[in-house]
Amino acid sequence: MSSQEEILARHKQEKKELEKRAEKMRSFVPKKDKVGRQRVGEEIDALRKELLERHNEELKETGIESQIEESRTNVENMSLGGNAIYKEKKLSKQQEKRLRKQQVEAEREKQRAAQRAAAGPSEAEKETKAMQILLESSGLTVHEIAPDGNCLFNAVAHQLKIFDLMETASSLRAKAVENMLANEDKYIFFLEEVEGDPEKFKHYCEAMRSSSMWGGEVELRALATAFDAQILVYAVGLPLVEIGDKDAPKTLRVSYHRKAYDLGEHYNSVLRRQKR
Repeated sequence: MSSQEEILARHKQEKKELEKRAEKMRSFVPKKDKVGRQRVGEEIDALRKELLERHNEELKETGIESQIEESRTNVENMSLGGNAIYKEKKLSKQQEKRLRKQQVEAEREKQRAAQRAAAGPSEAEKETKAMQILLESSGLTVHEIAPDGNCLFNAVAHQLKIFDLMETASSLRAKAVENMLANEDKYIFFLEEVEGDPEKFKHYCEAMRSSSMWGGEVELRALATAFDAQILVYAVGLPLVEIGDKDAPKTLRVSYHRKAYDLGEHYNSVLRRQKR
């Protein structure tokens, strides 16, 4: 027998002995002990890998290239858990079920994507794109604000940071309401829901101050006065809304969205685009 044949025969025998040892190691761990069986499986894989790497080194020294490639393949195909060495681990029924479910969901999503593509852009996508074009024409861009009941106030707070004024949605609500209550005759008839009733107006103001009730143009007018600013409101399909004195020392910019957000009407902050 040649030296190469002796090496291959010894490798084969060592593999058999390792598999016997692996089976004995598994036999000491109860089947219900999943953690223990996983640990033993990892130990077995480590032993197999060590053996195959040692075999590789010996095969390199003797120049048996085909056997080296086979061993490399075995290492690459080795599965975790000590359940296989020359073939991939067979999927359990639960894994097969999960895989089928994933495949079905992937196919459904593919169909939904095809339907969306056939239907064309949604109203939300159209408005978002139109807003982008509108602002880009003036060298502006949208800064996203979280879509919640505080979006108007958070958008204005973000704008005020440009002038080193640190405000929050709560502080802006309070300042807007203070201005509205101090100038009731100026604001009461802008609010259809209060129907010109002073008591309803006060209830509205208190709700605006203490809750997450959405703000609108009336609150923007009150904030423009409170901060001696002009507020510009950009909206798709509408002319630019200019609130406050055009000669005011501060100009605040916000965008108004009607369809782009699931929660409904929404305000974002608007910034000048940075030059590249």
